[in-house]
Amino acid sequence: MLKPTVGYKGIIIKPTIGGNFTTIAADYETPYGKASSHWKIDGGNFVLDVVIPANATATIYVPTKGDNAVTEGGKPVTKAANQIAGYTAVNVGSGTYHFTTSM
Repeated sequence: MLKPTVGYKGIIIKPTIGGNFTTIAADYETPYGKASSHWKIDGGNFVLDVVIPANATATIYVPTKGDNAVTEGGKPVTKAANQIAGYTAVNVGSGTYHFTTSM
């Protein structure tokens, strides 16, 4: 898994679900552009939208329960995904991502 790096070349997105929160949005302007992480719980599904700026990479941790399947852009996440203590971790390059899983 990726380690955070100086200057936001390596970004870690790891949402924590808790309390009565059903939606969270965070944006941060890096030297490469805006990085964003927005999530919501909608009808029993966890939905995570992430933007990683150009010239950066990220490890995105999608909260999962048990062996629930994770999709990105409607396609199953299997290649290069790791199960780590309640999360499915995926390494990605710059781009826009839309992850979903059931809760």
